[in-house]
Amino acid sequence: MKEFLKRRETVFVCRILLGVLFIVAGGMKVTDPSAMKEAVAAYNVVPDAFVPLIAVVLPWLELLCGVMLILNMFSRSVALIFTVLIIGFMYGVGLNMYRGVEMECGCFDVLYKQSIGWGVQFRDLGFLLLALPILFFGENTLLPTMSFPLHLSFPRKRESK
Repeated sequence: MKEFLKRRETVFVCRILLGVLFIVAGGMKVTDPSAMKEAVAAYNVVPDAFVPLIAVVLPWLELLCGVMLILNMFSRSVALIFTVLIIGFMYGVGLNMYRGVEMECGCFDVLYKQSIGWGVQFRDLGFLLLALPILFFGENTLLPTMSFPLHLSFPRKRESK
C-alpha cells in the first residue's frame, strides 16, 4: 500500500482532485459572501467576532490552495492546510450532529444542498484520505511545476559517422 501511495501518479491524481475540489468550493463561497457568513455563524463553533473574518478569508484560502495544488506549488504545505481545514470542518459537523442541530452543510450549496450528518462526515473523511499521499510524498517546491506522471521516451538520434 505504501508503494502505491508513494507513486508519482497517485500523488498527481490526488493533487488534481483536491485542487479542483478547493477551487470549486472556494469559488462558490467567494461569489456569495453573505451566505458564507451565515453558514459560518450557523455552525456556532467560533466567536461571533471572528465570523466575518473567516467568511471572507476561508473562500480565498480555498481558491489559492486549489491553484497551488494544481500547479504543484508547496503541495505538502497546502495538503497540511487542507488537513487542518477538513478536521475543523469535521469537528463543526460532528459537534452540531451531537447538539442535534439540523442544518445545511454549506459546502457546495450551488451544486447541491446537503444536510449535515454521517454522509458529510464520510465524504470529508474521503477528502482527508486524498490529502495523505500529498502530505507524506508530495513535493514542496516554490516554482510551479506541472510534473505530469507521463513516462515518455523518445528514440535517440543516430550519430553521423
